[in-house]
Amino acid sequence: MKKIVKILFLLFFISISQNIFSQKIWGLYSFAGYKYQGLSFGEIGVNWSRVWGPTLPFPAYSFGLGSEISYLDNEMLWGPKVVAEGNLVVFAGRMNGTFYVNSKKSEFILTTEIGLTLFNIVNLYYGYNFRFREKVFDRISTHRFTFTVNVFLGIYHKTEDYEKWN
Repeated sequence: MKKIVKILFLLFFISISQNIFSQKIWGLYSFAGYKYQGLSFGEIGVNWSRVWGPTLPFPAYSFGLGSEISYLDNEMLWGPKVVAEGNLVVFAGRMNGTFYVNSKKSEFILTTEIGLTLFNIVNLYYGYNFRFREKVFDRISTHRFTFTVNVFLGIYHKTEDYEKWN
């Protein structure tokens, strides 16, 4: 019975994702994730995404704002960030500009990430952190691994090309 429920859920999810993602639209998505880069971080934010293509596979790109949160030496480490993301079928790339800050120090880190995606819903990335000055937060490593989940919020705008595809 569990297998049948899982298969039905998967089919339902694929049919919904094909209907949502089958048009050239702008959409609002929330994302949440976990990343490890010497420290464990939680991540949350929103993306404004553009999806292209009448059928799968489709390319998409998005821009967003988010935040990373962790604890370092019993003090909260917060990282507001700007995100640009793109994907095609199962491949994904992302760039983050994150400004890490606690009560005493701050540091800006630019991160490029490449990885795999499942319809831009579940993403797994490897990233490399670029620093523009000496390390301020030594425990944030140069390499990072990120897992994110994107959730469609149901707010979208169909573009002028929408009618051409229907």
